[in-house]
Amino acid sequence: MQSGRIENFKDLSQFRDLKDFNNHFEQWMTDLKDQFTKSETIALKRLVRFSAKIPGVCNAKIQTIVSATHQHSEMGGISRSTFERMLRKAKKFGLIHVIHTQSQNGRQAHSIYVFQKYPTKQDASSILNDAADAESIEVPNKKPSKNETINLKK
Repeated sequence: MQSGRIENFKDLSQFRDLKDFNNHFEQWMTDLKDQFTKSETIALKRLVRFSAKIPGVCNAKIQTIVSATHQHSEMGGISRSTFERMLRKAKKFGLIHVIHTQSQNGRQAHSIYVFQKYPTKQDASSILNDAADAESIEVPNKKPSKNETINLKK
């Protein structure tokens, strides 16, 4: 897909108007707010603000959004890695679909972030179950016993 002005991506919006988009986003956040850290929530809400011209569609560069969090936040901004971590989580839950674009010379350009409608009750419960399963995975914490030694010289 070619990069371009936000007006070129109207057909990607799944919402009638901004109010419809905000309602769906609030439903998502009711279910998923515990899945995002404080910084990731700041990143997500800033992305939502950039998705207002065409409801649910944003074509701003990551750096533009990250810079906006630094300029408009009393508590400080977020890092690029925090924004990317938020995107991975949002994609995993089905909240956002990311479309990568190319410039006219074939190089990678900005991405387009498309918010998805809140799913039906049946779909939403499966998303929440997947989120709970992801949280319950425990990584074993192996500590060396007294009899084991760590040999650093080889």
